[in-house]
Amino acid sequence: MARIDWERFERGSHKLSEETRVRLARPADQEFVDSMADAAGAHGSGGMLDHPHFQQAVRAGLRSRGGYWREILNVYNSAIGNMKASNPIVDTITAASFCLVACRNDKTPIGSLSVGAGTTLILQMLEQVHPRQAISLMAGLPKLKAIAVAHEYRGQGVGTQLLNFLQLMVSRLGYVGLFGDVEDSAQLVEFYETHGFHVLPPDQMLNIWPVAGGHVVNLPTAPEAGPFIKSEADGMRVMFSVAGHETRTENEMLSLNLHPLS
Repeated sequence: MARIDWERFERGSHKLSEETRVRLARPADQEFVDSMADAAGAHGSGGMLDHPHFQQAVRAGLRSRGGYWREILNVYNSAIGNMKASNPIVDTITAASFCLVACRNDKTPIGSLSVGAGTTLILQMLEQVHPRQAISLMAGLPKLKAIAVAHEYRGQGVGTQLLNFLQLMVSRLGYVGLFGDVEDSAQLVEFYETHGFHVLPPDQMLNIWPVAGGHVVNLPTAPEAGPFIKSEADGMRVMFSVAGHETRTENEMLSLNLHPLS
C-alpha cells in the first residue's frame, strides 16, 4: 500500500487499488453501513453517523499525531461542563468511534468496517473506575465491531484491503490495539489470523491487564486477575491484535492470553 497522506485522507479518500478507494463514513452512508453490519451479524452504528461528535477525535488524530487523545479529553471535559450535553461518556465514545467505507471509483459503496467501544468493556470499567480512566482504556483498546463486503464484490480482496488499512490507522491514532468477536468458524478464524489477529480458544476471555495496568488504577494488582473481556454472543470467540509500536504490551498480552496462567 502506498504511503498515506493522512490529512488528505481525512478530507477525502485513499486509493486501495486501481478499482477501489476508502474514506471515512458520511451521514449519507448510514443505511449502507447498517446493512453491512447486519450482513456481518453485528449491530449497526446506532444512527451515529450524523451525530455531531461522530469521528471527531479520529479526524483530529488523522490531522496530527496525538490529536486523537487530545480531542477525546476535550470532548469529555466539554460535556462535563455543559449541563445540556447528552452524556459525557456517550459523547466521548461517539467521538472516538469511526466507520470506513470502501467504494468503487464510481463512488458506489461496496464494503464497510466499524470500530468503537465494546459494550461489555464499558459496563465493566464504569463499575470499577473513574469515567476518565474508563475512557482512557476504551479509547486505547477499541473494538472491531463489524466488517462486511457487499455480496457481489466478495472474493476480490476488499475485506483484506480494509483490514490492512485499519492496521495503519491503529498506528496513526495511537491505539494500543484492537479486540473483537469472531464466529467460531475455521474459515473466519483463519481469515483474521492471516491479518494479524490472535483468536482465543472458545470460552476463553481476553485478559487486558497489559493495557489496563499502565493506565487505570483501582484494579486488581495481579496480572492474572484481569480485567477480562468475554465474547458478547454465544458461538463467538474473542480475538485481539496489538499495534507494532507497543512491543512490550504485545509481549505481555501474548504471554497472558496465549499461555494463560492456570
